[in-house]
Amino acid sequence: MISRETELYLKGMRLSPEDAEMLEDALNQDASNTKMRIQLIAYYYNRLAQSQMEEDTPESEKATAARAHQTHVHWITVNEPNHSVLSKSWAQLEH
Repeated sequence: MISRETELYLKGMRLSPEDAEMLEDALNQDASNTKMRIQLIAYYYNRLAQSQMEEDTPESEKATAARAHQTHVHWITVNEPNHSVLSKSWAQLEH
């Protein structure tokens, strides 16, 4: 059986840009929804990984994904500092 974080990670990896935008909009109504944030962390982590392999990805797109990833990780760090997702390599803040 896979962990809840892994399940949310897999869902996040499969999000389309439109799905991610819908989750971002939904967070405006329910900022405390950690499950949505975990999916978005996975989405942006995956976008960053893909952009590293694709030489033609604009730097602005990489920066936007990195900023969004950091925003959601930071929110969990501040609001749920003991959440197990923070131990995952894909949910680490860049230093």
